[in-house]
Amino acid sequence: MSAKGQAARKSEGRPVRFSDVVGHARAVAWLRRALASGRAGGAYLFYGPPGVGKGTLALAFAAALTCPHRTDEQEACGRCGGCRAAARGQHPDITWIEPHSEAGNVTIEQIRDLRAHLSLSAGASGWKVAIIDRAERMTLQAANALLKTLEEPAGQAVLVLLAGELALVPETIQSRCLRFYLAPVPVSDLVRELEARLGLPPEEARARAALAGGCPGRALAGMEGVTARRKAALGWMQEALDAPAREVDRLAKAADQADLAQVDETLSAMIWLWRDVAAWSWTKRPDLMINSDLRDHLAPIGQKVAPEKAVSALEALLGARRMVSEYTSRRLTLNWAWMTLRSALKAEKGPVTLAARSG
Repeated sequence: MSAKGQAARKSEGRPVRFSDVVGHARAVAWLRRALASGRAGGAYLFYGPPGVGKGTLALAFAAALTCPHRTDEQEACGRCGGCRAAARGQHPDITWIEPHSEAGNVTIEQIRDLRAHLSLSAGASGWKVAIIDRAERMTLQAANALLKTLEEPAGQAVLVLLAGELALVPETIQSRCLRFYLAPVPVSDLVRELEARLGLPPEEARARAALAGGCPGRALAGMEGVTARRKAALGWMQEALDAPAREVDRLAKAADQADLAQVDETLSAMIWLWRDVAAWSWTKRPDLMINSDLRDHLAPIGQKVAPEKAVSALEALLGARRMVSEYTSRRLTLNWAWMTLRSALKAEKGPVTLAARSG
């Protein structure tokens, strides 16, 4: 897929104004100040969990840079031809790069094409912006080629790298970027946005916000995807806790053949479920549970495991997610994580059985 085609797909439906970005007030304020100062050039690295709003913030920044009618509040007007083109992914000065090789990597050819594009003259604003999605998926050759671009930027060019995990981005790249961690958005902020934008009743807005795990993209996308991911994660958790070892290995083997993005999303959902187990183990406070509707399933597990072991199991899941993204064997990695989780529980109070799979 061409960079233009990628941009169209990635930008579709995204807002182009900072005021439409959900959360991340400190990052937005910093970027506004950079725009006001006229010294916005350089390279940025936005990192945080999938769906947290990295792409939306990057597009709002790109639109603000290229909009000929930028407001006094330092954001795109949202109405001109350039802003409409940016929203459609068709702005000639905004390029969006994402992995598209068979191995799911950003390749050196893509970076070379990007360098050639950035060397061309920009439009009326004078700015060219490149957004590199999943920058942690750059090959070593691509990362080395990008270093040259970072060290010798072409004119008024801005690079915005997006990554799920900072540690997976080469340090040589990190050190040349201004880094912004985009943390999960508080549930209360998501509830307010869902009520205002979608007109949801308070109870539905709170339920959807809680299940989104602090990610506006997931919350605004609807319940179907969230429910499916959580159901799959709950199934994995049940297998890890209850099934014979050979069945756990069968599940890990199946995950080894599955789409990497789906595995990552399911692991992410499993982490949020286990986070509630750990929260219950430490505090016994229902108001701290994200998946409050699953309290009857998750709290009994948290009741049976010691707080320290709950945290250790959570760390194992977090480590598994990182290692899966680092091209290690998914089968071995998931087997290790699930066996760690299972042994942590059974070592305390005996086997634990989940009462239901569905969410």
